[in-house]
Amino acid sequence: MSQPANLANKPKISKKAAMDALWRQGILVWKLDKNQKALYELFHNSSHKIQTWLLARRSGKTYALCVLAIETCLKQPNSIVKFVAPTKLQINNILRPLMRKILEDCPEDIKPEVKEKDYIYYFPNGSEIQLAGTESGHIEKLRGGDSHLSIIDEAQSCMDLNNAVKSVLLPTTLITKGKILIAGTPPRD
Repeated sequence: MSQPANLANKPKISKKAAMDALWRQGILVWKLDKNQKALYELFHNSSHKIQTWLLARRSGKTYALCVLAIETCLKQPNSIVKFVAPTKLQINNILRPLMRKILEDCPEDIKPEVKEKDYIYYFPNGSEIQLAGTESGHIEKLRGGDSHLSIIDEAQSCMDLNNAVKSVLLPTTLITKGKILIAGTPPRD
């Protein structure tokens, strides 16, 4: 079976060139598995300002959250994503390795610079992913300013979740009309 003339004359694009083009458009859904894609669609198709995900452990939830954070930063120059976990240790041991894995094939000129001491990923287009744990009042560093997306991962283990959402994160979305995504797994008891 032959191809239509207009397709036969198109040059083939390499896999790397295709991935680079998707990165530059901020389209990373191709990095997700079937279950993560369902969460991704749920997030994008919902009109709710605050969404919650309650999922089993090892469901790929945190990976999907990282993809959403990176996409937001790539698609919207000068955007701010505030990403919260229960502790700084969880940020260092869980979140940062996932971010490294996702960013492995990111073109260097759009790859964020990581300031580990500041807990911030700085993108060349002015966007940022700001990280904080809720323990010992560290969430307070995210208070103020704007955010286009705020994510709380492992919400069931966050200290003073009500304060984190209502007092710290929600006010940062008022001007931007940003969303808040609260994700977690069922607690032990």
